[in-house]
Amino acid sequence: MKRICYLFLLLAAAPSVAGEMLVIAHRGASGELPEHTIAAYTRAIEQGADYIEPDLVATRDGHLIARHEHLLAMQGGEATTNVAEVFPERVRDGALYGQAVRGWFVEDFTLAEIGRLRARERMPEVRPASAAHDDRFSIPTFQEVAALAKRAGVGLYPELKQPEHFAALGIDVVARFQEELQRAELDPHGALFVQSFHPPTLRRLREALGPRVKLVHLDREAPDLADVSTYANGVGVPMTVAMEPAFIMSAHIYGLAVHPYTLRAEARFLPDGITFEQALDALRAAGADGVFTDFPGRARRHLGGG
Repeated sequence: MKRICYLFLLLAAAPSVAGEMLVIAHRGASGELPEHTIAAYTRAIEQGADYIEPDLVATRDGHLIARHEHLLAMQGGEATTNVAEVFPERVRDGALYGQAVRGWFVEDFTLAEIGRLRARERMPEVRPASAAHDDRFSIPTFQEVAALAKRAGVGLYPELKQPEHFAALGIDVVARFQEELQRAELDPHGALFVQSFHPPTLRRLREALGPRVKLVHLDREAPDLADVSTYANGVGVPMTVAMEPAFIMSAHIYGLAVHPYTLRAEARFLPDGITFEQALDALRAAGADGVFTDFPGRARRHLGGG
């Protein structure tokens, strides 16, 4: 009840709140097109996103590609690619975040083999309009996404996914990311945030890339802000955490930006009884510095600017 009352206080205060929030296109305009595709990133750029967000995983031969996780498809379940049709024999037992699953895993494929795959909508029952574009778009490399951001003059906000998983396979995604960042000729001190749920990865990046690189600690709950401030410039937390009284104020005291995730338009993903725009207003009223959203165009229209 306390959280609900505070939320409505934020909604009431929102119209008078000044300041700009970054619109971070979560996996591109992923509410409209299959996530992590050049088409979804391009749509987000056209809609005025400040940053596009590629999640990065590694192929067997060490190339970084844009996928949400190392599982490309679950047998009989969620899929973001058509890998089950292209490579049916590659299915195997594995694990995802400690849970046993049977499916197809990126580390079993070379970049050339990934090039034969096409993207699919992760939640076809929720987003049938996006699912209508299944199998049209290829799986982009980090280099392709970085080149798009550079051409368009927008920021890039990559997440290094499951670095400890890949390290166990002998693939150092932190080292690979540093190499590919240099290859892409991106200024690490420019319009770039690098994020991870894995503090040791962020600490390595801080040491390797220097103090001016913007690093973001991701968490599923409120983190130890004092500790996070020793290696990161910001925190990415669930919207419900960001809406808690005093959380953003405390983060700002430690010099940390706050970028809540993930603002979606469908009612099932929103706090009870409020709209996408009201949730955005509540985050703005709370002092959020940016927001991850699957609908960057809708966020940009409501916030203005761009």
